[in-house]
Amino acid sequence: MKPVMPERVLERMRRLLGEEGALASGQRVAAFPASPGEVGAVLRIAREEGWTVDPRGGGTADGEGDTPGAGAADLIVSSSRLGELVEHEPADLTFRAQAGLTVAALERRLAEEGQWLALDPPGGGRVTLGGMVASGVAGPLQAQFGRPRDQLLGVTLVDGSGRILVLGGRVVKNVAGFDLVRLVAGSRGGLGVITEVVFRLYPLPGDDRTLVWGFDDPLEAWEQGRALASLPLPLAAVEWLDGDWPEPLDGSGPRVLVRLLGSEEAVAGMRRVLEGVAGPPDRAWAGPESRKVAAAIAAGAAEGTAILRLHALPGEGAALLALVDQLAADRAALHLLGGTLRVSTRPAPADSTLQSMRAEAGRSGATLTVVRRGAREGGTGTEGPKSDFTGFSPPVAELHRRLTHEFDPGGILPGSWREAWSGEGGWVAAGKAGTRG
Repeated sequence: MKPVMPERVLERMRRLLGEEGALASGQRVAAFPASPGEVGAVLRIAREEGWTVDPRGGGTADGEGDTPGAGAADLIVSSSRLGELVEHEPADLTFRAQAGLTVAALERRLAEEGQWLALDPPGGGRVTLGGMVASGVAGPLQAQFGRPRDQLLGVTLVDGSGRILVLGGRVVKNVAGFDLVRLVAGSRGGLGVITEVVFRLYPLPGDDRTLVWGFDDPLEAWEQGRALASLPLPLAAVEWLDGDWPEPLDGSGPRVLVRLLGSEEAVAGMRRVLEGVAGPPDRAWAGPESRKVAAAIAAGAAEGTAILRLHALPGEGAALLALVDQLAADRAALHLLGGTLRVSTRPAPADSTLQSMRAEAGRSGATLTVVRRGAREGGTGTEGPKSDFTGFSPPVAELHRRLTHEFDPGGILPGSWREAWSGEGGWVAAGKAGTRG
C-alpha cells in the first residue's frame, strides 16, 4: 500500500497552483488547475506520488457535486477554473470552449446568435461540457441529434503522463485514421482529463412544443407512446414518464410526452397527425415553457439516492418496465425512440436484486448499468463505489487494459482504479493490474 501523505501533496499543488488552487479534505486533496499546462503538471505530481485521480466537472454523473475530496480517488482534479467560451464561429456553426463551462452558461451565449447545442444530458444545465463528453450520455434528443460523440468535433486531452493531446479539429469532416475524438467520448476520465472541446451547432428551431398524454396504466402508456414513436415523423423526443418530476411536470402518474421542433408549419402538421392517433393532448407547452419541460426531465434524470440505467431495443421497452416493478422507484423515464430507461430509487437496491435484474435483463437482450449507488436496502449511508460501468467480458477487459495503459501507464486515472459492478460477484476492479507500485 502506498503511504498517505496529503500534506506533502497539498504543498506541492499549492506551489504549482497558488494557495487557493488546492484544498484538503481528510486524506484527500482537490486541485483546481486553470490551463492544460497546469492540468499536465498536476497529473505528473499525482503519478510521482502514486495518487489516484478523479477528474471532476459538475458532479452530476455520480451525485457527488464539486465537494473537495469527494469520491474514491486520492486527488480530485476540478474543471471549475476552466469555464470560458474560447471561440464561437456562428457562420460555421461551431464553438470551442473549456471543459468546465456549463451547458446552461453556453446556452445563454449561443441563444444571442440564434443557435443551440442540441444535447440534453441528464443533469441539464448544471452539466459541464467536459463532463458531458466524458460520460458520453445523452437525453431524449439523442434519437434525432445523436449523443455527444456525434456532435463532438475536437477535444484537448491531458493523459496520465501529463501530455497534452489536441485531437480532431473544427470542421465536421476532419478524421483520417482512427477517430480518437470518439474514443474519448464516454471514456469517463479513463484516458485523461478533458480541458477543451469543439462542438457543432444547430440553428434554434422556429417552434418548440411539448405535448403530454396521461394514462392510468404504465403499459397502456407505453403502448400508446410506441404507437406515436413509430409514426414516420421527425419527432425530437418521445418520453414515457412515471413518478414525481420537477416543475412544470408533476407526479400525475404514467404519461407520454412528445417534443416537436421545427418551423411553425412543420410543428403544426406533426401535431395534427399525433392528435389523429392519440387524440387531443391533456396538456401542451410552447416556446420557453416547452424548454422548461425538457430542462425538468434532464434535471430529474440525474437526481436520486440511486440511479439505474437499462437499455433495450425500442420495441422491447415493456420488458424494461417489468424489471422496474422490482424496485421502489421514485421516478422513471424511458426514451421511446432510443430504448434507454433511467430509474431513480430510494433506497439503493440490494446486491441480490441487482444480480436478479441483470440476469433477467440479459435474457431479454437488455443491459443494466448502475449509474449511482447510495444507501442499500437495509443499510445506512453511502455503501460501495459509484460507477457507470457494468463490468467487462474477458476480451473487452483485455482491450481496455491495453488501451488505458497507453494513455495512463502509471495507473492513476479512473480507467485503472475505478471499480465496476460485475453483476455476479458484486463490485470488482474494472482496470488493469500490476501497473501501480
